[in-house]
Amino acid sequence: MKNYTTILIVITLVLIGFFLSWYVEESHQQHVTSQQALMQHSTKGAAALIGLYIKEARHSVRLFTEEESHIISDLSHNPGNEEMQTQFTDRVKRHFPDYFAYSITDADGNVLLDDFEGKVAEQCQADIHRFTKGQQQPVFIHPNPMGYHFDIMERWRSGDTSEGVFFVSINPAVLSRILGNSQLHEHQLLLLHRERPGFVEVTAESGIDFVHYNGAYGDKLLPETMGGGVAFLDFDADGDPDLLFVNSGTWPHHPLSGPQPTMALYRNDSGAGRVRFTDVTAAAGLDVSFYGMGAAVADYDGDGDRDLFFTAVGENRVYARRIAIDRFQIVIGRNTQGVRCIGLREGDRLVSCAVVPNEEPAEPAEAEPAK
Repeated sequence: MKNYTTILIVITLVLIGFFLSWYVEESHQQHVTSQQALMQHSTKGAAALIGLYIKEARHSVRLFTEEESHIISDLSHNPGNEEMQTQFTDRVKRHFPDYFAYSITDADGNVLLDDFEGKVAEQCQADIHRFTKGQQQPVFIHPNPMGYHFDIMERWRSGDTSEGVFFVSINPAVLSRILGNSQLHEHQLLLLHRERPGFVEVTAESGIDFVHYNGAYGDKLLPETMGGGVAFLDFDADGDPDLLFVNSGTWPHHPLSGPQPTMALYRNDSGAGRVRFTDVTAAAGLDVSFYGMGAAVADYDGDGDRDLFFTAVGENRVYARRIAIDRFQIVIGRNTQGVRCIGLREGDRLVSCAVVPNEEPAEPAEAEPAK
């Protein structure tokens, strides 16, 4: 009897487990289906709002061009008139709150006047020439040395038979606001170019805000063009690649007031389709300032941790990883006026790091294990 009771209990538990697993899986599928439906709804809503914005922007540029055709024509004939240009720029800014820049071209698409500081990029020029040939102007977000933007174009004509293209470049932040207001909690909407598959930039959302500083002040010193570097390493041994950015610095004869530039170490906290990096530079003991040129990663002391070697203007440095205090500590610094080699041991093999001088060539030195 006891055996039957035991068997009955086991069967009951198996059935309960089966139904619980089925219920969990069914609930999960319902949740996924619901989330997909919500995502489609928010995506279609955002697309409709962006389409409406583009339509209204085209209409606004058309009306502005018609109203200001006389001054646009005058500027096309006399682009060096700074007073007239200032007045026109003020009108553009008042009329287009998300204004980024504007340009005036002739009938063939040749730029006559712009406030891009003469940096109308190839993508903009290609769009202009397509527009002058009667093709429909697609709206793309594209880069420029001054920043990202998208263009809205319209033809201008004047009574003196002059004509050309006037276009306003708009800051895409307005589109980001539309996406932000349309996306659901823990969801993210992105604008993609469906005809150009590839990578999507997520730098701003990732938490990486490193800016390289080279200390340039006008003398055009050679290291200013060579500095900076980046290294991938799993510094916290969690299986994710972390990011290390090497910074340059200031010159002794031209110091920088205020906080000094340092390298930046970002811990990879990404997961569940979300890219996220956290700045842990100070916590890792790497908030130090020197004129860095590059970095290499190896297990210098054979303890299984990734250590860091930095080349620099002046003194090169090795930072060893210390698990006990969860920080890096400098263990070697050398002033390298000639060729210097330092031995980095990784397991049973020797990792050599050769520092090449900028002055005269020398015979390579034989690397020796660090003690």
